[in-house]
Amino acid sequence: MKINRILFLVVIISLFLTPSVYGYVCNLVQNPFNIKIDGSYQDIEAYNINGYTYFKLRDIGEKTGFNVDFKNNEIIIKSNQNILMDLIESTCLIKVYDNEKLLTSGSGTFINNNRILTNKHLIKHGVSKYTININDIEVEVKLLKESLNFDLAIFETVNYSNDKYVDFTPRTNNTAITISNPNGIKRQINYGEYLGFNIYIPAYGGFYTETTNDTRPGSSGGLLIDGNYNCYGVVTGKSEDGMCLSVMYENIIEFLKKNE
Repeated sequence: MKINRILFLVVIISLFLTPSVYGYVCNLVQNPFNIKIDGSYQDIEAYNINGYTYFKLRDIGEKTGFNVDFKNNEIIIKSNQNILMDLIESTCLIKVYDNEKLLTSGSGTFINNNRILTNKHLIKHGVSKYTININDIEVEVKLLKESLNFDLAIFETVNYSNDKYVDFTPRTNNTAITISNPNGIKRQINYGEYLGFNIYIPAYGGFYTETTNDTRPGSSGGLLIDGNYNCYGVVTGKSEDGMCLSVMYENIIEFLKKNE
């Protein structure tokens, strides 16, 4: 009984002492100041604690041109220019041969050191070989897995490792950027915007997102990102009205989780 009374007193004293021990809690308010970046006012969430204003690094980066990530217990900050270069270097040109005759070509993106995500419709069963062209090096690859539900497939390099690869994440704005190899021209960048989502396309099977990006032969399997360089989709082809169709993030993640 005496122990219970002591515990009760400790709890009561703690409740009264908390505001003085952790005084900053009482002085936490939403930022009362206007925020101006390069001459224009911006709406950024911020808090004022004991007279100091605090922002999220990611929010500032989104407005000023850098990206913040957290991996392996490290905070990683990169300029948008460096992020875009890394994304470009994660992509490759895919070629399909039969007895040394080039049948078709497309695009792909490394998802780890030696696996490449691309479109299933690039696969030609019975052909002699598949290759990728990465940094002007021709590398032979083998088919690892093709999706039953989406226009997706995974290739694996035979004797090559790439240190640039991507993670797929939800988009955060309506800017649509594709990195692909139209007409065999390597690593072309095209800008557009998102138009719609969960669009069912019987010809390709499954649901797709639609954007205004230019799509030409060789764009298939290209990487679709947003204006903050989040990797959101894989280019598949054109819709009937000429818009770019891409496999969406949600379907990509579903496919990749089944083939980890």
